[in-house]
Amino acid sequence: MDIAKIKKTSLQFNVPIIRADTEKLLQAVLKKYKPNNILEIGGGCGYSASIMRKILPEARITSIEKDEKRFNELKKVEGLHCLLGDFFDVIKEDRPVYDFVFVDGAKAQYGRYFDAVDGLLCDGGILFADDTDFVNIKTRGAKTIVKGIEDFLEKAHNKYKILMDDTVLIARKRVKKTFGLSNCDNKPELLAPAGDLEKLKAALECGADAVYFAGKEFGLRARAKNFSNNEIKEGVELVHKSGKKAYVTVNIFAKNADFDAIREYALFLQSIKADAVIVSDLGVLRVFKDNTNLDIHISTQANVVNKYTAMEYVRLGAKRIILARELRLNEIKEICEFVGDKAEIEVFIHGALCISYSGRCLLSNYMTGRDANRGECAHPCRYNYALMEEKRPNEFFPIEENGGGTFIMNSKDLCLAPHLQELVKAGVKSFKIEGRVKSILYIKNVVTVYRRLLDGEQFDYMAEFDKQIHRPFTTDIGLAQFGGGQTVV
Repeated sequence: MDIAKIKKTSLQFNVPIIRADTEKLLQAVLKKYKPNNILEIGGGCGYSASIMRKILPEARITSIEKDEKRFNELKKVEGLHCLLGDFFDVIKEDRPVYDFVFVDGAKAQYGRYFDAVDGLLCDGGILFADDTDFVNIKTRGAKTIVKGIEDFLEKAHNKYKILMDDTVLIARKRVKKTFGLSNCDNKPELLAPAGDLEKLKAALECGADAVYFAGKEFGLRARAKNFSNNEIKEGVELVHKSGKKAYVTVNIFAKNADFDAIREYALFLQSIKADAVIVSDLGVLRVFKDNTNLDIHISTQANVVNKYTAMEYVRLGAKRIILARELRLNEIKEICEFVGDKAEIEVFIHGALCISYSGRCLLSNYMTGRDANRGECAHPCRYNYALMEEKRPNEFFPIEENGGGTFIMNSKDLCLAPHLQELVKAGVKSFKIEGRVKSILYIKNVVTVYRRLLDGEQFDYMAEFDKQIHRPFTTDIGLAQFGGGQTVV
């Protein structure tokens, strides 16, 4: 990335670039707040975006430019998400939440821009607006521009905490404190399941930060519709257009005959730029490590229940560990502290629980020939059972649990909605919802509820959950994770 060349191109196109003092301010603010999702309005030829990319190479930077010639130059800046068109038209289609918005200078309708930007900026997010000094503009008699900037600044002062207002406006959107979690500060990722493209779109629309899904092979939900390779590509593109992330599950326990196909699949996922793969098998991990540069997440099927195993997976190249469901809160906290910033920790917060230890079950294979560890679980733990005495074959004695039958191995559904704050304090970075085989109504309901909770709303979330049919809820994950096996419903 040749910033000097971009600067020269900008001048050739008569595109104003930020002043040297403003550039230093921008660098200082980015270094202090380290935003992850940046929006630039008025990308020009990419000079400001290239400065931001240099400071924060891992951040996602979206730049909007309506001039096609400038846009063609903007696209040359490596690693940018570039959108062509008028800002107000573009945001009708692309509306992720950003934690840093850079507003290009010399916009005559700042008042209009503020309202739109405010809707895109998360609580606690930073607004950086260039050229808000209208003293010089007044001397040129540009009354319309002056009025627009005055309107912009008035709205900012009313709604934001002003960090600086002197030729450049730097302001922070005030944070709602109702739930103890803001949209930005220590916000965990909300990760939603997607059994097909329609469910993927629903999860994004309802506020998921990321989605996980599988192809037709190598995932542990064969009963889900799942994605063809073309659909995986389309799904990843849709997710990235929304400024979010796509993780592909490749978490079967692979056999020798699987590896040629897995290697080809790995190269395909690399080519379409999936954000990560979820694996449980060490051999599969090695295939992705040797053949791609994709991030590797360790599946809950790997049964990570201690900090030393977690760290060993980190040594092998894992960027995230999805912990086993059978851990106590204090154990989760200890693993988070031990791993530190070397990898992220993810936990399941909602959905079905397997009666077997972290899903490693042979019951389905034994009873039906469908291997749960190859994605074909028949869920015999959900069957209705009766008692038979060995000398009285075909004579069944009911064991009445309730009027619906006897489901002696059927676990309750997990619901950690009352404990999100505790998990955040423990150091968990991603909250995962189970349910790739669930309905689209389930996806919309559950993702919306958790999005609202993480955004600080106070409401009767259990009443919202009850709008969908579900098994009784529990916070007990085998070892009394939250103190005594509390039953939510």
